[in-house]
Amino acid sequence: MLKVIIADDEPVIVKGLKKLIPWEEYGLSIIDEAMDGKKLWKKVTEKKPDIVVSDICMPEMTGLEFMARLKQEQIEPQVIFISGYQKFEYVQEAIQLGAVDYILKPVLREAMEGAVKKALLRLRNQERLEIFREEKNELQELLARLNSDNGYAPEELYESFCNMGIDYKGKTFVGICFYLDDKRKKRLEVENYKKAELIKFSVFNRIQNFFRDNKKGVPMKREEDCLYILCMIEPKEKGTLLSDYVLPVLDLVEQEMKTELRSGVGSFSEKASDLGYMYKSAKFAYEMRYFLDRKVICADDIHKKFTDSFEDYERLKKEILEMLVTRRPEVTEKFEECIELIKNLHYGNRYAVINRCILFSGTLNDDLKAYGAAFGEDEKRQIEFMEKMRASITYDELKQEFLDYYGLLTNQIASRAVLWENPAIAQVVNYMKAHFEEDINMRKMAEMACVNSVYFGALFKKTTGRNFKSFLTGLRMDEAKRLVITTDLRTYEIAEKVGYQNTRQFTEKFREYYGCSPAEYKRKLTEK
Repeated sequence: MLKVIIADDEPVIVKGLKKLIPWEEYGLSIIDEAMDGKKLWKKVTEKKPDIVVSDICMPEMTGLEFMARLKQEQIEPQVIFISGYQKFEYVQEAIQLGAVDYILKPVLREAMEGAVKKALLRLRNQERLEIFREEKNELQELLARLNSDNGYAPEELYESFCNMGIDYKGKTFVGICFYLDDKRKKRLEVENYKKAELIKFSVFNRIQNFFRDNKKGVPMKREEDCLYILCMIEPKEKGTLLSDYVLPVLDLVEQEMKTELRSGVGSFSEKASDLGYMYKSAKFAYEMRYFLDRKVICADDIHKKFTDSFEDYERLKKEILEMLVTRRPEVTEKFEECIELIKNLHYGNRYAVINRCILFSGTLNDDLKAYGAAFGEDEKRQIEFMEKMRASITYDELKQEFLDYYGLLTNQIASRAVLWENPAIAQVVNYMKAHFEEDINMRKMAEMACVNSVYFGALFKKTTGRNFKSFLTGLRMDEAKRLVITTDLRTYEIAEKVGYQNTRQFTEKFREYYGCSPAEYKRKLTEK
């Protein structure tokens, strides 16, 4: 069985994760657990687990530091992060460092099972050095270098074609991606995960044999859920590529294996040496499946219109917040406008659309808390909503989840008596946002609100959902991060600008929020 180590500084979380899913049914055995980052590192180097499930904010060594060290030491377990933080930057950096997934607490069974399946797919692809059932040859060696991004010389490709007896002269080349219908694949995995993997492998073998037997193509690359074929046709066949080769393959697989297959077709080229371009254009067509419900998607048929800007997005966010807190019913239409705007901003990039929606949800929730329009009972529902967005198979599914969630939230807010009916606290919140770099304390704010200082703290937390100190620190850390990213100010200068006279205290608080010091944060951004 494959080995798993679980790490979290809260024993109750570790205990819950161990019982969350039937690990043994996935061929997994939990061999150990760790309570801090240093112990996790020691156990990983000693016991060589296949999968690590870890909180991202561990004491002694953060999850991000742990991942960076894994890369440095070339140790390759599959890492699944869990976290109570909704920080978009954490998600982004974790995925860039190679994490399998980033799951928000409380961890739902469906989310963990999805992450484990991704990890198992990666492990199987690592082990599968022989992707296809035929002996190695020069072309496969060459294409393997494309798979590892090591590049190749164009003449090497043509020499390989000659040695294999492939007639490439005068041909037109195109990359074609074949993949199982996402909904069908998900149903298969739910029914029987191992059977789904076997079907996928058999389907890709059948496609490979079809092009090899017709001497029209060779396997170019195999990824977790799709197969790329380098197709070689006569120039006059460009107009009939779909009817002569692509659709017959889809029909053949569906008839023989009773499973629905789809395809993404890249751009044409007259030079086989444009291998990278052909792969990337086919991959673009494949990724467009999230937005387009088509059996065959052709890259050359997709045209993006840049009609929206990030300025439009920021303006709309502010407008939605204002309409929510003033309980204007037409805000429902603004949510639909917002999700379409997000789609247009990131059209063609599923993960960018999903992450933008998650970022929108997190920041809007924080703003609603500041106005007292969100309460503790909303947290769990919001986390479930984010997980559903991550799991969406199509943009239409994502859009429906988005509109359903915010439709319900709008109705709930309209029925509450919240902060905007308490002008004294609203005045304090607005003052803190404008003057957080000054010497702000609870006594002064209580005086501003004309409230007894003993009662003020409880009133502030009740109406905003956060205690006074936490709210003020959040404002300062948000601005500190912005200054780190957008300026060349030194750490002590940033500390002063966000209200800290003690640079060490500021650095410790920044590390607590973002997992590293301001200088380290800047360096990591520069390296990226």
